Amino acid sequence: MGIILVLDLFLIEYKNQIRIKNSPDICGKTGGTVKKFTYNFRSIMVNHVEKVIPGTVFSKMVLEMDDTAVEKHTLELTLKDILKDPVWITQFILSFMIVTAVSGVLLAGVYVGFGRTMEQSPWIITVITFIILDIIIVIALWIYLAFKVSVENKKRELVIKTRDSGNWRLVDESDWDNFYRLLMIAKNRRESEKIIKSDNSIVK
Repeated sequence: MGIILVLDLFLIEYKNQIRIKNSPDICGKTGGTVKKFTYNFRSIMVNHVEKVIPGTVFSKMVLEMDDTAVEKHTLELTLKDILKDPVWITQFILSFMIVTAVSGVLLAGVYVGFGRTMEQSPWIITVITFIILDIIIVIALWIYLAFKVSVENKKRELVIKTRDSGNWRLVDESDWDNFYRLLMIAKNRRESEKIIKSDNSIVK
């Protein structure tokens, strides 16, 4: 029941980002349909630009996003596509290491605080409880991380396939308006700084 609850919470968390729809593809002889996860997002080019530090002879590399190099994308994935990504193995190992490390520290703290004065039976129950919670949390964290990273990998593969390799920033369509507004604010600030520097150089 715990695992089912975790899966339900996971799907609820993604309902604002993922639109699930039925595919017309027929699955086997049962007449069932294959459900697809549809993602709408945009890619924008990120350039490494070398800029001179004002008042010095030194320069630094900064990241600038090219608002003229934006493209919309739509990605459809089946659950099979997502599960085939090798990232599920690496994310399981990562989730296991994170949870066991945190759990080990907490269990050690419980032992130092209460375990030494506990009778054997309550202490065994405490350890078993920790193990059960670890298993549930590992599974939940594993599904969350692996699903998220797998989808990001598929998005990037689609962008590279359609736009060639490059340093691309991927932004979900639901977040694009806010992202673009901040991008324009930063761009206008840079242009204002250029004008001020140009005026100062003329005055000198």
